[in-house]
Amino acid sequence: MNGRAVLLALLASVASVGCGAPVQICDGSEGVRLAAAVGDGLALFTLRSEIGRSFLYVDGRCRYGVGADGLVAPEIVGQLDPAAERDLSEGLAFGRWPALAGRYVADVVDTSVLVLRSGVSPDEAVDCEDCLHRPAPLAEIARNYLAAVEDLTARGTEPDGPVRWRAWGPLAESGEPVVDASTVPIDFASVATPSPSPTILVTTSQAEANALRSLRVSARAAGARGLVVRDASSQLWAVDLRSVLPFEEPDGRVHLR
Repeated sequence: MNGRAVLLALLASVASVGCGAPVQICDGSEGVRLAAAVGDGLALFTLRSEIGRSFLYVDGRCRYGVGADGLVAPEIVGQLDPAAERDLSEGLAFGRWPALAGRYVADVVDTSVLVLRSGVSPDEAVDCEDCLHRPAPLAEIARNYLAAVEDLTARGTEPDGPVRWRAWGPLAESGEPVVDASTVPIDFASVATPSPSPTILVTTSQAEANALRSLRVSARAAGARGLVVRDASSQLWAVDLRSVLPFEEPDGRVHLR
């Protein structure tokens, strides 16, 4: 069953809790109107931490950005048609987010946290720990969020614009499959830090950005959970990267407006 079929199958469970008619997401504005992201309680920073371990954003013109969980998972962008917008609004009970706003704390340590923000009330958020195990409608929203991420990832494409990235090393060894970067036109040794650093590079060079994305594709194909590359001098470097979304700010964050 594909992601859209899963999403449609789950709509009935949300409708059964009295969500009412779907609320319009796309109002023609430039700003982000729907923001959903999953984080966790861990202190480890990655570039995905800026926008969510997994995430789904939709702006007023129905452009979306989405990403599944995983350090080598791609960022995807696309355009919602009216039917998809309605499905998404209904499946995520978008109109109920202001009424559901608040923090839902779980007893589980370091559990995932689903954060929902609406452009209708940007100063309020649903901050839901261990949301899949909450009573209705939160559990249904969390399940439908995962289905929507799968569905919209399959529909969209990876952006071909700038890339935010950082590298560190050299590493003595790697616990992950290593990707050959010997022909990539990037001098990792000149930009890498000895250990993971908050210093972030942004490349606007199309060739360099595409080269970095191609390394991540190779890591996914090899079944790696992270990206470790071997350069032309056989040194190993850890690389953390993500594509820039069309509606994010220069600081790498996505803000509701």
